[in-house]
Amino acid sequence: IVDEYHKLIDECGFRSICFGVTDLIKKTDNGVILMSATPHLEYIEMLREYVVDKEIKTYTINYDDELCKQRIQIYDVKKNIKDIIHKVKENNRHTVVFYNCVNEIKKMLNQIGDTYCEVLCSESNKKSVGEYYSTAFNNEKKLHFMTSAYFTGHDINERIDQCIIIGSPKYSFLCYSDRDIKQMLGRFRKGVGGIHLFYLKSNFDKSDYTTIKTEYETTAMLLDAIGNNWTVNSACVEKKQNFIYLQDTMNQFGIWSDKTALMEMLRDMGYVVCAKE
Repeated sequence: IVDEYHKLIDECGFRSICFGVTDLIKKTDNGVILMSATPHLEYIEMLREYVVDKEIKTYTINYDDELCKQRIQIYDVKKNIKDIIHKVKENNRHTVVFYNCVNEIKKMLNQIGDTYCEVLCSESNKKSVGEYYSTAFNNEKKLHFMTSAYFTGHDINERIDQCIIIGSPKYSFLCYSDRDIKQMLGRFRKGVGGIHLFYLKSNFDKSDYTTIKTEYETTAMLLDAIGNNWTVNSACVEKKQNFIYLQDTMNQFGIWSDKTALMEMLRDMGYVVCAKE
């Protein structure tokens, strides 16, 4: 059983183990179950072509998702984070902030200056956040920052007053997909009050965008040239899997570069979206 299998695409750009799992699915004689509340259907279609000697079935489980009937308020934030700091400290509410940028979180912590904060991030960033570093949700804290290491699979078993998502088109790791956002909001097992998305309008970081765009175009040309022969060796299979990630990333750049497109994506997910000044 591979739980949260969508991460095999979302993280294949920097985790080689994602390709190893695909290889395992191909080679194992046992049945394999892939599970996710936010499935990557492109990956399933890839497996249908790659694992031709096995029957691949898909099942959709329908359930009542009350969270997707809630309102998301979107705020424009320009140049600095003062508006965000004001919001997260508002009325001393129990707040979770999803922000996939440790350096910017550190700046906010320095300005907030309170010991009631914690940061749930990867162990590699432990030194960066110092005393605020945490590996589990602490109910005694009031303000909880969570990076992508905790977007999926970490349950919050406490009613939360407000959720804040901070994203931007500047970097690929801040252009959250619909899967990312659904996973974030799925952390709240006992509900959440207000949901606020802070939209940090920015131009693309030239280096980040150009690197991804170039790799995307190069990989697209390679796969186009080899056609159906991409299944013949592991290097080509990795290219095919990585292309799904690159294509998805390029799509997210496009969505986050236009707030209207971002709002439309959220509406398509079932949320009531309200733009705030």
